[in-house]
Amino acid sequence: RRVWETSWLEITVVFLVAAIVYAGTYVFNVLPGDVRDNSSRLALALLPLGAWMVFSYRSERRAVQPRPHILSVLVLGALVAGAIAQPLTERLFMPDRWLPEQGFFGRVLGYTFTIGFTAQFLMYAVLRYTVWIGHFRQRLDAAAYGLAVSLGFATVLNIEFAFDADATVAATGLWIASNTFAHLGTGVVIGFFLGELRT
Repeated sequence: RRVWETSWLEITVVFLVAAIVYAGTYVFNVLPGDVRDNSSRLALALLPLGAWMVFSYRSERRAVQPRPHILSVLVLGALVAGAIAQPLTERLFMPDRWLPEQGFFGRVLGYTFTIGFTAQFLMYAVLRYTVWIGHFRQRLDAAAYGLAVSLGFATVLNIEFAFDADATVAATGLWIASNTFAHLGTGVVIGFFLGELRT
């Protein structure tokens, strides 16, 4: 599978949907601005995963040499996010209690050294101790697996935001797009780092 082509299709779909929801709410006033419908927010939260299944995973299964266990890596990334990252954030780091009082740079550093490093280390651990040894044959393998684990991680956070945050549908769409893009970007970096170590 050509990783970059399918990945750009997924990013384009998520970006366009978020932009359409935002424009329909605040620019053209077609959608009500105060809608907090759970089903619409859940659909937005699952949109990146659905786009990945349609473009990347389906293309992977049709490839001559599909990358093994790529769906398992995504599921494992989601499980690690829900079972380890979220409890650490909510019970140990608790950034909502002390970071809002900090200045801009204090918040940036606080989120980076707590939530950011935790997420990146866990995604690294999933790749390092599952598919790194036997399935990183070339650099694009590193990108494909890195994108998969980061999307699983981001999907859990998207679903949690959709259910727990009292945000409008438009705000949810923007948050989910930015969260997904951030995790995909760091997932590619981690994947390439491991790929370089392997080769």
